[in-house]
Amino acid sequence: MTEKSKAPKTAADLIDVMAENIQRLRDGEASPAVANAIVNSSAAMLRIVKLQMEYAKMTGRTPAIPMLLTGD
Repeated sequence: MTEKSKAPKTAADLIDVMAENIQRLRDGEASPAVANAIVNSSAAMLRIVKLQMEYAKMTGRTPAIPMLLTGD
């Protein structure tokens, strides 16, 4: 991911966004408010994935969750 990065589509992308955000915060290039917004958005995305997994389990289906795919 770069300066004008796209929205994370996989867990690996989300990890990259978080790592870049930590570095930008350390370098003084991002404010704590921006870092907090990114953390909150990431947590919301992960809650959605968790709900999708729980629903798939309850319905006896195999979850098809794009966020968990690595593209490999």
